[in-house]
Amino acid sequence: MKKTLASIALLTATTFSMPLLAAYKVVDVTNGGSISGKINFTGKDKAPQIYKVAKDTDTCGTESRKIDYVDVKDGVLRNVVVYLDKVKSGKKFDKIEAKLIRKAVPFYLL
Repeated sequence: MKKTLASIALLTATTFSMPLLAAYKVVDVTNGGSISGKINFTGKDKAPQIYKVAKDTDTCGTESRKIDYVDVKDGVLRNVVVYLDKVKSGKKFDKIEAKLIRKAVPFYLL
């Protein structure tokens, strides 16, 4: 389930960032860097929400779905996407072939 949500988030981020890619200029990078780390979560993590499948049971099945929108383990937020805003130039990025396979639908909002 969490992989499905991560895939949807990646697909959404990719779709909305496509217009920005056209403005990116590929240049040689001689002393580039990297970003690493973790995002700490303080406070109380909400319990996962339960959704009952009420429509399109042929596609979605009939079992309820438990969805944890905020994934925290040991005080660290997991499955986080971090991006750099307004980067105009840098190294060439290889094209990534991606295939989205929908085996189960978490829920529909109609």
